[in-house]
Amino acid sequence: MNIHRSAITAAVVAACAVMAGTASGNSHATAAGKKLTIGAVLQTGASPGQQEFLGGLKAQAKKYGYSVKVVDAQADAAKGNDLIQSLVDQKVDAISVQVLDPVALNAGLAAAAAAHIPVYLYYAYGKPKNVAAVITVLAAKRQTERMVRDMGGKGSVLAFTFRIGQPCVYGEKEFDAVLKAYPAISVRKQEVAAPGWQKDGSVATASWLQSHPAGKEPLAIWGCWDGPAEGAASALREAGRTDVKVYGDFAEPAGLDALKKGLFTATYWFDNRASGRKTIDLIRADSTKKVIVPTYINAPAVEVDQSNINQFLKKYPQALKG
Repeated sequence: MNIHRSAITAAVVAACAVMAGTASGNSHATAAGKKLTIGAVLQTGASPGQQEFLGGLKAQAKKYGYSVKVVDAQADAAKGNDLIQSLVDQKVDAISVQVLDPVALNAGLAAAAAAHIPVYLYYAYGKPKNVAAVITVLAAKRQTERMVRDMGGKGSVLAFTFRIGQPCVYGEKEFDAVLKAYPAISVRKQEVAAPGWQKDGSVATASWLQSHPAGKEPLAIWGCWDGPAEGAASALREAGRTDVKVYGDFAEPAGLDALKKGLFTATYWFDNRASGRKTIDLIRADSTKKVIVPTYINAPAVEVDQSNINQFLKKYPQALKG
């Protein structure tokens, strides 16, 4: 039985939640007692963060007796639209979408809305149409401000971008906004591929280092997420360079391991598994409603650096498991 959502209103429920403590039960689902089928659309199954989210989603779905159909858009928005349409044709009860830009998913989201199937976005931004919930995950402003402070407001930065991933698109915007106030910092941007971001990060860093010798100015590498920065850290190790600071975001196991080894300066971790559980709880609650009011949640980020990495891993050992 599909969840009715033809009258999703324009009202906004602003929610800022700490994700790790998601409630395990509520009266809505108990009353409904429905065994739902959830469609899960990954932007790319190669992403550890997306796999973490999927793990939380599946675990919570299993708890309630729900089934999950997983599909992978392989970083292709057009394929994402087709996959959403396929899930609609299969008459799933709700759809979870990770990372893909809702603007590029207009056709798929419209098809889901026409079929009264609610869509829940993770790693999405703004207030797109035809969605039941958006969980926003972004620490790029904090990340960039930290980098600028560490550099003393001057020097050179190699910045890795990824313009087909919505988190990176918004992260780059925040990076640019912060750097506008620091003309003494020069920036070279390097777009990376998916998959292949670690190799791109390594190759670009090796090339960049040739024109940026040690000792002349503060140097830093900024990644819109950990992936390419991990490749950069590898290139720095190979070159024997310890003068370049490295900043990641959306902390991954490999990035945290690099931080433990002193190859990263800082990264920002989100509890993706908790967000997966939260998504199922939202679906479960909405399954009893005739009218779904869109929910907007900002997931909190934990800054991890050399000063707190050991304490962080004691508190969140799952972060190294992926």
